[in-house]
Amino acid sequence: MGSFTLNTFPGKLSLTQEPPINYQMHIKPMDWSTNTDITTCAPHEPNPLRRSRCEGDSLAYDAFWASRHPWDLVDYYLFLILIEKKLQHREIRLSRSWVIESDGSRCENFGRIIDSDDQMCQVGWVDPIVIFTSLPVPHAVGFENRRIALGMNLRSQSLVGYLLDSAPEDITEVVLSPAWEDREVLIDLPLQRFVDILGHSVEPGQKPGEILREGLLNYFRESSRRLHAGMDLVIVIQFIQFLRDAFFGGQMSAGIDYNATTECLSYLVEQEEHLRDILCRESNRAWMGAHTGVTVNDLHRRGQTPSEPLYDLFVDQVVASPIVNEFSFGAARMLPVQDTSAVLKSQIRVTTTSWFDSTDMISLNEDTVSECDSTRQLTSNIVVLLGLFCSECTWMMGSERWES
Repeated sequence: MGSFTLNTFPGKLSLTQEPPINYQMHIKPMDWSTNTDITTCAPHEPNPLRRSRCEGDSLAYDAFWASRHPWDLVDYYLFLILIEKKLQHREIRLSRSWVIESDGSRCENFGRIIDSDDQMCQVGWVDPIVIFTSLPVPHAVGFENRRIALGMNLRSQSLVGYLLDSAPEDITEVVLSPAWEDREVLIDLPLQRFVDILGHSVEPGQKPGEILREGLLNYFRESSRRLHAGMDLVIVIQFIQFLRDAFFGGQMSAGIDYNATTECLSYLVEQEEHLRDILCRESNRAWMGAHTGVTVNDLHRRGQTPSEPLYDLFVDQVVASPIVNEFSFGAARMLPVQDTSAVLKSQIRVTTTSWFDSTDMISLNEDTVSECDSTRQLTSNIVVLLGLFCSECTWMMGSERWES
């Protein structure tokens, strides 16, 4: 068995940075083969002929370098690990989320709002949007720091995604930067429809079907641009994780008390873990494929053969990503008709503080959903909006909803 020695040298290497030009000069030759001199081999670089390569020292290129696969494609499971490495705890994620008025006129820390008795930061909101993460776009030619900011509009209860051509990594700087004014609406998905899509598409324990292989947002035309299937799943996972975090925040700030809490949270956890498992399995399959000699050309040929749906989260990267090029979807796909008019037998009580400006009892059945909508439109209090969010989430994800 041969051996090799690594020399230490100044200039710290980072997984999120491209190795310096003279990187190989600092590595002793390995004894593995008498036919190849490792010092004469250029370091593995993304193919410069691919249009999706990110140029220069940028966050987008860093994201690609850290999560790249030997096929010079993005491994979105590694990408997910990369973006979550500093945000593994709920408290940290909440403290790094921000509430911003849609016109950018006001900005408050989300964690402070839900964990504070200061009414001044909780009231007076017109169209509040919680921005909870900002994802680098791994392939973005001509846009070194292109990012996708994800959030939720608490007034309309819609999950939103904004494409920013040039934005800093820190969320605080994102919402306060000029890039916010020039944002492009990428996703505007009502929470109700998101839950319906999850329930229709994600079946824990089952192999991914056509919808998951194409991406939920892609398949149901809920993104203004077509995303890589892997990026699509990453965004959906981030949305689910935020719903769990916001659910916890709503409980903490509004004092929610009802019996369906466990069912709602377990539903979200189950869906999220299933999608993470799909990313992990696809990543493992692709790495094993590369190890056994599968090439990008093989990948392209298999992508043209419906009977061989292997490496689904990599095939659509062989062609240029429409997140870079202008692309518009047609009309949104409809979900199968389901009976959602069942009246809940149980009522959901929202315990709020003394400045609650509406009724204490909210019964989420067919007759009073409009009352909730009215309250959401009238209140300016973040705590009340979070309480309504928790209540309606419980109804949306509860098993009683589907009973006839």
